[in-house]
Amino acid sequence: MFNFGFGYESISRDYRCVRIIRNFNVEMSSIESDVMVYSLKNDSWRKAASPSVPFDFDYHYANFVFLNDAIHWDGGFTFSENEANEPRPIVAFNLRDERFSTLPIPNVDSMDLAHMFVGVLDGSLCLSVSGLNSDTDLWVMKEYGAAGSWMKLFSFSKIYGYGGVERPICYSMSLKKLFVHITYWQVASVDLDTMEISNVKVVNFPRCTNAHVCVENLLMLRG
Repeated sequence: MFNFGFGYESISRDYRCVRIIRNFNVEMSSIESDVMVYSLKNDSWRKAASPSVPFDFDYHYANFVFLNDAIHWDGGFTFSENEANEPRPIVAFNLRDERFSTLPIPNVDSMDLAHMFVGVLDGSLCLSVSGLNSDTDLWVMKEYGAAGSWMKLFSFSKIYGYGGVERPICYSMSLKKLFVHITYWQVASVDLDTMEISNVKVVNFPRCTNAHVCVENLLMLRG
């Protein structure tokens, strides 16, 4: 199992890619991980300062967000047949010291938990939480790293023809709509007055697997 993350380290002014590979050791019945970091400035791969992952998290491909010089993955949850699914904290990898840490998640109903997706909205870390039989709640961490700063911002009802909201992309210029990713690889807009969800058609693309906000800057890539 593998995962990638990409971000910008502001002190060294270097773009970096993180590659994590996890292998299950059958003989030892254990999980081994290997963490490598690519530096665009040096054009080379090397072992990370933390060469293994001390925490477990959900290994959805490309499901990461970058904020505060760190790459974040949603922890997901442990499955149980007879008990509630136990949610795990958000896992962060700091590009400055190359160390892993965890961030707390909001208090959610683990009995109905189905999906969790980490995201960034308006400069704040957020978490989309979906239940098997309930709405999708979008939580925002107002103060980075503070467990008590989680605030439920929106609740999205399940509408026929659309899956649950996976993560927000951005607000519209008027702040009256919120663009989001929904399941089945679609981009949709949410009217924040009526909470009505409508599909967004991307020109020349039959479906959109991922969408991100491109922030302009004056940094030159070598070559």
